[in-house]
Amino acid sequence: MLVFTLTNNVTDEVWVGTCKDSCEERFTQLKEAMTLGIKSPIYKDLRDYGAKNFSVDDFAMAQDREELVELFSEAMETYEGKSLQGVKTSLRSAAAVKVVPSRARSAMASRSPVAKAKPKVTKEKISSGRTNNSAKEKLMKERLAEEKAERDMEKRRLEREQADEMAKIIARLDARGSSLAKR
Repeated sequence: MLVFTLTNNVTDEVWVGTCKDSCEERFTQLKEAMTLGIKSPIYKDLRDYGAKNFSVDDFAMAQDREELVELFSEAMETYEGKSLQGVKTSLRSAAAVKVVPSRARSAMASRSPVAKAKPKVTKEKISSGRTNNSAKEKLMKERLAEEKAERDMEKRRLEREQADEMAKIIARLDARGSSLAKR
């Protein structure tokens, strides 16, 4: 189970979501659902700014549901993100059945003496949450570990830069204070 971020590169808004196997597959699913006319803020952003202006990144990998909830909360707090939880990606099964206009239906009936067949409604196959491929899971874990290490290094670099900047500011204030006392 993965926690991922979807960043709008135009507005710098970050959406945080979860998926079972691949955040790229989840983003593809969101892009496809955008065309269905489902009303949701993420779909409005995708339509307004274009899917090409979004970047998707893995945040962390969870071993169980509790860890997933913790990592999701951490990502939401870190990026001041917007949640993708509860965003629908498909229409109801009744709406997915193709509706044939009545004129076309009567024309088809006049051509075919065979009894009318009812359209079959099939359920979508839901993934089990496991890849059934240890090599793929190992690769995902390695990639997530590398990305986490990169994020940690970047965070430490920013902290060092901020500490250096603060030290310079304090040094200037100290220098200013000692020169004012001499006057």
